Amino acid sequence: MSNLHYAATIRRRMRRIDPEAFARGALRGRLRKLNGRRALLGLDLSAIVLVAAAFAQLGPPEALFHGVFLILTVEAFVFGRRVCLERIAASSVALVAYALLAAGHRVATIDLTEWPLMFAIAILVAGMADRELLAARRYAGLYRRARDRLVDAQEEERRRLARDLHDGIGQTLTALSLALDGVATATEAADGRQQLSRAKSLASTALAEARSAAERVRPPRLAQRGLASALRELAAASGDNVEASLDSVGAAHLAPSVVLEVYRIAQESLSNATRHAAATRIRLSLTRRSDGVTVVVEDDGIGFDPRSADPRRIGLAGMHERAAAIGAALSVESEPGRGTRVRLFVPPSTQSPAPRAADEASLIGASRA
Repeated sequence: MSNLHYAATIRRRMRRIDPEAFARGALRGRLRKLNGRRALLGLDLSAIVLVAAAFAQLGPPEALFHGVFLILTVEAFVFGRRVCLERIAASSVALVAYALLAAGHRVATIDLTEWPLMFAIAILVAGMADRELLAARRYAGLYRRARDRLVDAQEEERRRLARDLHDGIGQTLTALSLALDGVATATEAADGRQQLSRAKSLASTALAEARSAAERVRPPRLAQRGLASALRELAAASGDNVEASLDSVGAAHLAPSVVLEVYRIAQESLSNATRHAAATRIRLSLTRRSDGVTVVVEDDGIGFDPRSADPRRIGLAGMHERAAAIGAALSVESEPGRGTRVRLFVPPSTQSPAPRAADEASLIGASRA
């Protein structure tokens, strides 16, 4: 799945999430068939009926008040601490009034010693419910921020592709059109041949740039020969000052979706190094050990201050998003005048089952480009 399709899919899913509804659903899902206010009103009326029955001696008063406690606990569990404290206050008034009537021998007596403990239990339940609601709201906020950042990453990818098409292929095709116009107006055969030769060269350049742009959207080498081969070609195409030390077995256990994100992060890191670092030496490495796969891109360029740099301008936000999406750890170390080091660590939990022995043997070896 391409990055654009992945971002669009996640965006569609997250747009269906209403953060407040998500937060409330953690509690109100327990009464999903009832409206929240109606449910609270129904529970309150039930408690009032039980209290009235106790005062009217229509049943065992202790059993009736225990029913009130059960209703109070349900309200605390569903609606939280504020509602719980309000109902505890009302229940206390009812208990005190009943106790005064019992002291005048107008109603049967009940044991009130256990009620402080019951109220404490209700408050404890309400506190747990509020914590659950707070956690649900927090996760809803995280979903919303993740949605916004994915949308930003998608738009940045589109802007990058549009810029590549405009600055590369577009300019070349414009020059090709002018060259063909020159052929049409050429007065001498020699001039015509020269213009045709230039037009052919421009057409070849446009074709190469189109293939390059297509590979940036979906590198075919990843599916055909794996991550190490794709990184080797990426390093070779990035310039003569790029050295690559690639463990071909390193990415053999990675899932295809993880491989694509690792390639994108390495691609962005190399692009930053070649365009902005003014480096004389850039090194790309891919290694695998028992604790996971590591990709490092480092240069001896001018460096920068990560705290003051615009993360969108140099693609740091997008790289961190990609790393988080596959459960990897990304670190960017840089200082002005001391170069930059980008390190991506992919833990074993993101890896797919090990390949067959024959497949693994065919991948053994390290290469330098």
